[in-house]
Amino acid sequence: MKTTLLRSDSFTTSFWSGGTTTQLFIYPEHAQFKNLNFDFRLSTARVTAAESIFTSLPGVDRKLLVLDGKITLAHDGEPAKSLHKFQVDQFNGGQKTKAFGKCTDFNLMTRGDASSHLWACEVNKDSKSQYELRVPLDWLFVYVYSGEITAAIHETTQRMHQGDLFILREVNAATLNLEGIKSSELILVEIVGNPT
Repeated sequence: MKTTLLRSDSFTTSFWSGGTTTQLFIYPEHAQFKNLNFDFRLSTARVTAAESIFTSLPGVDRKLLVLDGKITLAHDGEPAKSLHKFQVDQFNGGQKTKAFGKCTDFNLMTRGDASSHLWACEVNKDSKSQYELRVPLDWLFVYVYSGEITAAIHETTQRMHQGDLFILREVNAATLNLEGIKSSELILVEIVGNPT
């Protein structure tokens, strides 16, 4: 198992038509989002416009999880779907997607046949939680949206603060242990398979 901890001050934020986006991780590391030559990408975004149109991303599977606020998404004339905090929508990035409302969200984009799982959890101060993982995993990501935690898996332990991203590759240990130093909100991502 290989691990990396990225601190919140290492990320770059850029503008898009509906607000701002912060890239947390892209693989391969030299891939460019605008060129659509990535296998997968993790990011957060702030939607500050009351109405916005998402960038068209043909061939990209998207999962969007609301971190704060609420948003309504309409894909190519399908019935609109309203998302509140920690709710997820999965959709084809090539679909024309219009958004109504303002929110902060977490985005997982994959290409190819990768299987991914994205969810949120909360860990209270001075409490412990365990999560059983679908091992073996090619990738596991733990993102601290708010708070401060200790994350432990196998013989590796990391203390994480708000905005940090813990990256684990080639994961065979089945249990992730989380302890709240402060009450915390976390996003977890599992990726299995070769995305492209």
